[in-house]
Amino acid sequence: MPNSVQYSETAVTNALGVGDMHIGAPASGPTQTSGFYAGINPPSGGYTVYINKQSGGPSIVCPANDADLITFTESLTGESMADVNACFAYFASQDDKMVMNTPIGNMVTNGLNIIIDPSNALSWPGSGTTLYDLSGNANNVTLYNSAAVNSDGFLELDGVDDYGQITNNSTLQGWAHSQSLAMWLYHDIESGRRNPWDQAYGGYGTWTHEQGNQLSQYFGDAGSNSQPYVGYSSADVPENRWTLMTTVRGTSDTTGHKWYRNGELTYTRSNPYGILTQTNANPRIGRGYAGYWAGRMGKIMTWESELTDSDVKALWIGADITANDLKFAINPSSIGSYEGGTTTAYSLTGSDSGTLYNGVGFVSHFAGGVWEFDSVDDYINLPNDVGYSTNSVSVFAWYKINGNPTGGYHIICGGQELEMSIHQSATYLRNGVYTTSGRSVSNNGNVTLNDGKFHYYGFTFDGSTKRAYIDGVEVGTQSVSGTLTTNFSNRNLGRFGGSTTYYANGDMGLFTIHNKVLSASEIQQNYNASINQFN
Repeated sequence: MPNSVQYSETAVTNALGVGDMHIGAPASGPTQTSGFYAGINPPSGGYTVYINKQSGGPSIVCPANDADLITFTESLTGESMADVNACFAYFASQDDKMVMNTPIGNMVTNGLNIIIDPSNALSWPGSGTTLYDLSGNANNVTLYNSAAVNSDGFLELDGVDDYGQITNNSTLQGWAHSQSLAMWLYHDIESGRRNPWDQAYGGYGTWTHEQGNQLSQYFGDAGSNSQPYVGYSSADVPENRWTLMTTVRGTSDTTGHKWYRNGELTYTRSNPYGILTQTNANPRIGRGYAGYWAGRMGKIMTWESELTDSDVKALWIGADITANDLKFAINPSSIGSYEGGTTTAYSLTGSDSGTLYNGVGFVSHFAGGVWEFDSVDDYINLPNDVGYSTNSVSVFAWYKINGNPTGGYHIICGGQELEMSIHQSATYLRNGVYTTSGRSVSNNGNVTLNDGKFHYYGFTFDGSTKRAYIDGVEVGTQSVSGTLTTNFSNRNLGRFGGSTTYYANGDMGLFTIHNKVLSASEIQQNYNASINQFN
């Protein structure tokens, strides 16, 4: 379901927000219990505007495109809007209104005290010198010199004098006990020492990029840039590739400091100081004692709590799904997997990747980013072998029908060795495998699927039974004998094997393959992890 919304002039626990508009219902139950009202996800290429009113929840308007948003904002304000950025700037100045260009996915909000997302209109209004904090704490970033957000929605820093700064305040003092910090980074640095994040190397901590290789986090008990302090290095940060770097610091004298790269724990060390002395320095982004950092940044997130391994993994994948035995996962809404305008989709597990052919589309501001298949000739080719065994597999994908497909079937994945498709009648999921006993295919479900919404399709196979699912609900089974064919060519998304007859006509989000049979509860968890992103 879409993000929920509440207007409140006081803080709302575990909710995101800007001004007095709060996003995401932290309490379950009806509106009269939680205080939140159901929202509407922005249409593809469009926006959702929320305006507080006296009672009954916010007024909601969904302009279909930039022109419609300009027209609506001019009508609302009685003023001329030069462009869509002028609209963003207006809403950024309001405490009782907001405009969203993309939904906000599930995330850990307990202890969250900063979230900067340059790709989100709530955080970056298209112009100016302020990146707005979405945590509800107003820990906004002031940009200096030529630091700015580019047209792709990333913060650009030139390594000469660009940086951003956050004013220190009481909402950041929980870092004395614990701190989790996650940053998306893209660079081509080969020499020098530079600081993507800086507060105090003898205080709550500073990240130093060492000669373009690993990051070091320095922290200490001085509360300033002086001794005592320690420094712990990460794994290398590769050049010309988006990387999610995360540190978690607690008070343990054995496991009090952890480094993660792309969701994987790389180092665990001690915190010799326990609770740190208060640090009063302002946090800075892209500037520190060692030098100015050069490159691009995506989301920047901090917590006054210790993230768990699974929390960090969810940040990397883009959803809090079951990660055990996850062998292949590509996600157009995660820049670690795909960046718009490129032709490589990196798996979020292992080192595999897929290749986009013939102009697979990408819609960046819908559902956080989706691939668009035109039913003519575009597809994504995957590796022949992605690592699942001959007797167990689970394959799932988010997909939305856009129109009638070439060949009569929306091909989610194929060929026949591991296939999912939807007939153009859009009432059932066709799913199949190829084993040593031959091909086994079934049509499961009796629901309306061409309703303009994303649905979560998939099936599991345990060596004898194939079970099909739509939106987390089992819709049919088939008995299958033999062992799976796991290594085959023309493993594709959007096209059936090597055929030039069958293609997809729709949008696709997260696609996963597990080397296990996901349980019903795990499938429901994975569905719930992404539903508000899509519908």
